[in-house]
Amino acid sequence: MKRAIDGATEFRFVDELYNTPADSYIDLLERSGDVASVMLVGHNPAIEELFTTLVGMDVVNRTIPEGYPTSGLAVLDQDGNGEGWVLRDFLVG
Repeated sequence: MKRAIDGATEFRFVDELYNTPADSYIDLLERSGDVASVMLVGHNPAIEELFTTLVGMDVVNRTIPEGYPTSGLAVLDQDGNGEGWVLRDFLVG
């Protein structure tokens, strides 16, 4: 992945996120400051919990009714007021 992204992109591996609840991911997002983009890569159940927390159960039920798939990629944007999240795309590799 690092080869496909420009050299100005900062990569951080956060070991504490392995096997941790979604709240830890949310804390990381809140601490990320004013960066333009954040990519989180993780495992279930935390990633599915995070997705559900950010976009809500209605969106989850419409998008992935059978659960968050292996190699699933959710593309989210913060809404206009910076308080919530909007699903832009969902890809499965």
